[in-house]
Amino acid sequence: MRLSLLSPWLKPGMRILDVGAGGGEFLVAARRRGFEVDGIEPSLGYARYCQRAYGIAMQSAPLADVDFGDKKFYLITSNHSLEHMRNPLAALRRLHDLLKSDGHLYVSVPNLGDPNI
Repeated sequence: MRLSLLSPWLKPGMRILDVGAGGGEFLVAARRRGFEVDGIEPSLGYARYCQRAYGIAMQSAPLADVDFGDKKFYLITSNHSLEHMRNPLAALRRLHDLLKSDGHLYVSVPNLGDPNI
């Protein structure tokens, strides 16, 4: 669903980073559509699952500790993970630094005002 929502801004071959990637399902869907994918997931269990089940190596570390060198991303997604970070503002600054100048950041967080949550 995220890929469909973001498709107007995406072209195959673009580099995507998913932060808080869980088991890697979004990364698998993106790779199948022709994107280069990277993921960050602090849970070692989920990161290992992604590697074992899908063959996608995922960084298992907090965002602040991951070094991508000079790599920049056209799209960075953070789906229900920003609210778990100790310093969300620092995380957003870090994500900004990882974006290409014409890149996009997609952040989704729970709506605590929703009575159904």
